[in-house]
Amino acid sequence: PFGCRAAARTVSAALCGLNCECCAKDVLRSSTGFHGTVLRSPRAHALSIFSQCHVAHQNSWRRIVEDVPQYLAEGILRGTEYACGSYCTSFQPDWEADLKGMLAKQDVDVQVIPFLHNMQSHVLTCSNSAGSLGQHFRHRQEPLEPSLEEANRTLHEFDWVGLTDLYEHSMCLLHYQANGSLPAACDCDAPRFLRLPRFTHGVVRRGADQLPQEVLDQIDAYTAVDAQLFASAVRLLLGRLRHLEQITQRPLLKCLPWRRLWQSTRYVPGLWHGPYELSS
Repeated sequence: PFGCRAAARTVSAALCGLNCECCAKDVLRSSTGFHGTVLRSPRAHALSIFSQCHVAHQNSWRRIVEDVPQYLAEGILRGTEYACGSYCTSFQPDWEADLKGMLAKQDVDVQVIPFLHNMQSHVLTCSNSAGSLGQHFRHRQEPLEPSLEEANRTLHEFDWVGLTDLYEHSMCLLHYQANGSLPAACDCDAPRFLRLPRFTHGVVRRGADQLPQEVLDQIDAYTAVDAQLFASAVRLLLGRLRHLEQITQRPLLKCLPWRRLWQSTRYVPGLWHGPYELSS
């Protein structure tokens, strides 16, 4: 519908202009300079976006008062969902029931915030100039399983690639690439390795360990391409951190939270088991 297309174009233009939340190809092709992106393990990514969608539709006065601009922005999102007839929630107060309702939904002409369908690989393969409605939208003509080869090719065009799962180490790499130096805290031999604050936007963090296996299996099926893209990003980041160690003679990998990373990503095919497993 015209209202849906107009709303999607407006939202995408605003997000891209204000926060660089754009289709990656549009950014890489239209501007010069330093480009970076951040990925996240697919289960954590899907649950994070869903949790924010759920809270945005089950708001409290406290959350509204604490961040009025956020509430207004979410109001624009809700208006866009109405125009497109597509919602990031099934409107159930209980978050787990709400998620199960979303997993059972049928496809629609336009998905608003398609977090359950390889959203990260979609972001790396979509393009407004090729007819996409933007990073936060997917219309029926766009594949639910984008090309992994194309997503990986785009990923390697970025000057810097970080991971939310290895946030501090990613920021150390970014600092060096941007400034040619490392902060004192970016050193495993320092008294305390770098620790950065987290902002939750008033959303309670939901973990995969809170969900039954059948729900996780559904999420994994919807994010199979994202899982392989994430595995590529992990290897890319670790390789660059190793290279940074060699350049600076500062240890960075020995204090990496290996066990936590394994526990949260061991479901990713080929990452910890297989010919290129990290555990080797």
